[in-house]
Amino acid sequence: MLITSVFGMIFILNDQYAYAGLSFAIAGALLAFLFFNFEPAKVFMGDSGSLVVGFSISVLAIQLFNLSMQTGNVAFYASPNLVAATLFILIFDLSRVSFIRIANGGSPFKADRSHIHHMIARQQFGHRGTTFIMVSYNAFFILLALIFPSASFVTFLIACYAFAIFLINNKVAGIIAGVRNKFVGAPKLEVN
Repeated sequence: MLITSVFGMIFILNDQYAYAGLSFAIAGALLAFLFFNFEPAKVFMGDSGSLVVGFSISVLAIQLFNLSMQTGNVAFYASPNLVAATLFILIFDLSRVSFIRIANGGSPFKADRSHIHHMIARQQFGHRGTTFIMVSYNAFFILLALIFPSASFVTFLIACYAFAIFLINNKVAGIIAGVRNKFVGAPKLEVN
């Protein structure tokens, strides 16, 4: 939802109203889905739904990159840095998981539970807490792009990876869980 909402705002700032409408339509559909997907979930997206959403985000991102490469009166908000920052959690998660799988001698295409959301969920934040933390990380990188608009694309990407390696790991997730436990108490474990 955050990605398509940001993309929609970028398209509006660049007078691309058809793409903005598509972006906000996807964000609205995801908002409705999210409402029914929180625990206890009544609907599940599945592979087909996530592939359609991923494809749509890819098309919108490519259009934004094309827009940023055009000469003329294009607003700063169509910069490749902002587009990459909006997608950075996805980019980082894919590269991180692929690296871990290959380093362990496995296939990068074999499913496992090493994704960022699994790491956060293992700290027992639950569905809502994990979602909130993931959206917060994503918003941080978007804010970083807005604070440093003139950074070169490569420098910005390297800085994002450095921040991500520092911020998005088991140790930091454990610290966040410790702070949560101190203020609101540890979650009760379900016994089966």
